[in-house]
Amino acid sequence: RYTYSIVQTTELTMLRADEGAPVDLAGGPAAGPTMPNVIATGSRSEGLASAYRLARRRNDRAKADEILRLAVMSARFQLGQQFRPANSYFLPDRGRARGGIRSAPHHLDVRIDTVQHNSTGLLGLLSILREAP
Repeated sequence: RYTYSIVQTTELTMLRADEGAPVDLAGGPAAGPTMPNVIATGSRSEGLASAYRLARRRNDRAKADEILRLAVMSARFQLGQQFRPANSYFLPDRGRARGGIRSAPHHLDVRIDTVQHNSTGLLGLLSILREAP
């Protein structure tokens, strides 16, 4: 129950394009008047991957499907914050930045905790997608 309550909070605080959030921020956590925090998104996605596995072990397919939907929304936001040629052309050393994940949509800093949490969350989703029937 506790895990599912965390999933519910994650869902309630997730930005959605169909509710007016800009498309490139959809899937990130709502943060009031500030931009969504990418580190928090990574931590949440790690938790969603674990919650998905819990739901599957409990044979709760409906909950697992709901969690998977949230994890995919989160992944879209996370991948949008990763530096790639289309969004790093203006950086002084874009080759060095490529693949890094910035800490917020309006910051250019790349922190190890941002990269670690987001990478682990994305790998969790990849694992789930690979094992899905």
